[in-house]
Amino acid sequence: MKISHEVPFCLLKKSREFNDYDYCLPHLLDQNEEYKNFFYESKKMGRYIVMDNSLHELGEAYDTDRLLYWVNELEPNEFIIPDVWEDYESSVENAIKWKDIELPDYTTKVVVVQGKTLGDAEDCFYDYIGLGYEKIAFSYGAAWYNTICPHPNKDLGKAIGRFNFISSLYQNEWIPHYLRIHLLGTASPIEFGMYSNMPNIESIDTSNPIMAAIGEIPYHNLGLNSKPKANMNECQDIDIKSINIDLVEYNVEQFRKINNLNKIKVDMSESKYVSLYEYLGHAAGGELGQKVAYEAAKAGIQPETREVSNSSYTGIVYTYPELFLESYFNPPTYNPQKSEPQRPEPKDDGLPF
Repeated sequence: MKISHEVPFCLLKKSREFNDYDYCLPHLLDQNEEYKNFFYESKKMGRYIVMDNSLHELGEAYDTDRLLYWVNELEPNEFIIPDVWEDYESSVENAIKWKDIELPDYTTKVVVVQGKTLGDAEDCFYDYIGLGYEKIAFSYGAAWYNTICPHPNKDLGKAIGRFNFISSLYQNEWIPHYLRIHLLGTASPIEFGMYSNMPNIESIDTSNPIMAAIGEIPYHNLGLNSKPKANMNECQDIDIKSINIDLVEYNVEQFRKINNLNKIKVDMSESKYVSLYEYLGHAAGGELGQKVAYEAAKAGIQPETREVSNSSYTGIVYTYPELFLESYFNPPTYNPQKSEPQRPEPKDDGLPF
């Protein structure tokens, strides 16, 4: 799983040291010059960018015109289309509308499961699959998670409730092999270790270890017993002098250790950088070149450049680690047992276990 921890403005550049990708809130692009320039720089660096719609921060999705402007301006790798909090029908209506809205070629549209009940969430998920979406996100804070797991600690109950819900989708074979899953935030930092055998879960974002550090709360061996009270909306402009950087680094490290999640690193120190022409033995063409660049960005690999001059071309070419190109052009094969999920009849008790 790729991880990104949202940080206040003063930690933006440092966050690249511990984040596997950069998580963008579009309303802040219009409000803060430093934030905007950070994402322009990330784009130039080839960093993987996921753009949210700012529902969690604003209470409703950001202005549609501004969302479209920033998606086309930054061309993020993923864009979470507008959803409506705990409103299954409105979220699906948005998914239908955005299905036909043209976005940059390499921007994946992501939908978020919403609803007031387990039944709503199941219907929402299944409708998204029927609409052809290939990446689906699950929020952390839905109140109905506590009906699945009525734990005395409501934060832990929500974390376990989300896990049980997603587990039930696996158990019922509703998750097709191609589906990619994103987990939005968490109420308890120990949650993510439970997903280790669920290969579809690709990415998570949570500010939990950062907010704990800002509140001067160190992680213990199980993270925290409850969600930090501090809110990132109230801490964006915090002065770096008031942040314990050592505690930030400690909490981030502990977060990964608790959940058995290693920092994504591709050690290419022993791998020679070669151009696509050198690797393939012929010109790759613009379309294939874009696809390779996109996958390299997903893997956190920064291409190098080289100037060439020959009878057919003079200019700059991009080069990639030979090991990466080998994994891209010769991936392991996968033979799914089922290509589409089969929806079972609902159980009498309405519970996923």
